[in-house]
Amino acid sequence: MMVVEPALDEHIVRMLIRYFRQGNGVRFGQSDSLISEDLEYLRIQWAISGELENLVNHLLHNRHEAQASQEFDLQCSSGFVRGRLLTNATVIERRVSGDRSRSVYYEPKKSFAEGPNHVLGWVIQMSRHVLRRYKNLLDQSKGYNARVSAISDRLESCARLSGIGEAIEQTNVRSRPSKKAVVQAGKSRRMLYRRAYDAFLLLCKIESGDEQTVMRLLNHSLVGPLEEWQKFELLLALRMAETLSKTLKTKLTLHPIEYGSSRPIASFGDCDVYWQSRSPLQSFPEPEPSERIVNEILMHFKIGVGSDRPDVVVVDRVKQSVLALGEAKFFGGVGSWTEGVRAAVEQLVRYSRLYSHCNEQGALLRKSIIAVSNLPGDAMASVDCSQTPVPLSLLDLQNDNMLKWAERFSTED
Repeated sequence: MMVVEPALDEHIVRMLIRYFRQGNGVRFGQSDSLISEDLEYLRIQWAISGELENLVNHLLHNRHEAQASQEFDLQCSSGFVRGRLLTNATVIERRVSGDRSRSVYYEPKKSFAEGPNHVLGWVIQMSRHVLRRYKNLLDQSKGYNARVSAISDRLESCARLSGIGEAIEQTNVRSRPSKKAVVQAGKSRRMLYRRAYDAFLLLCKIESGDEQTVMRLLNHSLVGPLEEWQKFELLLALRMAETLSKTLKTKLTLHPIEYGSSRPIASFGDCDVYWQSRSPLQSFPEPEPSERIVNEILMHFKIGVGSDRPDVVVVDRVKQSVLALGEAKFFGGVGSWTEGVRAAVEQLVRYSRLYSHCNEQGALLRKSIIAVSNLPGDAMASVDCSQTPVPLSLLDLQNDNMLKWAERFSTED
């Protein structure tokens, strides 16, 4: 079996990093290269990350692990000495003030706001602060809303805990934990503080522009929990969009991506790219004889006609025509690829009929793609594909090997 999921995630995320913020690329290596809007967006991803979720769940189920730490406050007062006396400071204070009853001492106290607790409180308070700003910075998509709402509710529950909750509410996010407090949290025997340390360290790496950390973060939050075949389709859609934008010398902009949405996921020039959507140009033609029989039988069963749709549709919104279609077939193994090619061709021909009112079918098919994940590199080497859709494999998409397809758009028909 081929292990392809990490590769799919990596290539999709790298493209999203380049284009997701309205075409502003995120460069890595220097913290000042992350502009404020991009950095705030990454903080939102951090606030809904697995590290934060693990910390919050652990605190709610193991609140007894939060222990007050003993700290010492420098005090100066007359009367009782409630701690370790500082003799030199006391002598100076008495001479300066003229009050022989004055004493300077360290007073011990229990606190949920110092040491490892400061790291814990700061991380939770910072994530609460970031998620409150969520609605101003992200499009209101169902996937994000559900996760943000769930984690926000648990963060508010943490802030209502006795003792530690009060310390969390009083934590100032502008004052970050000291190096000593962070080290103490990282070396603590309690899992609670080690989880707080992991979450804090994750944010620090994100803010410093650590590429590996950002990639890992976005793999779990930006791409979302998609099936491998959905990721393969998404990779095909993104590659088609990027390749065409370069070929036609136009700027590519990604829109909020949602599987099966009626909105385009990308735009370049006068063109829009749809993923798992027929696009506004669909028009159902007269059914073929076999389709008519199927429809009649389904009507007898009181079952509606199926609503399958192309994996990728590239639309010229000005000319009201379709530039290309894409059909992806994902197979995790190294078995027969011919079934994938056969199924993709059959579906592509059927889907192309949806646009026969605005496109000549043969011309549209010649500018379309059939992507089969396990297609061998030399499978089509001896085949003349000049009059067929362009066949591509997973490796072709990963390596951006789409020149033979892009050449079909280098000159207008």
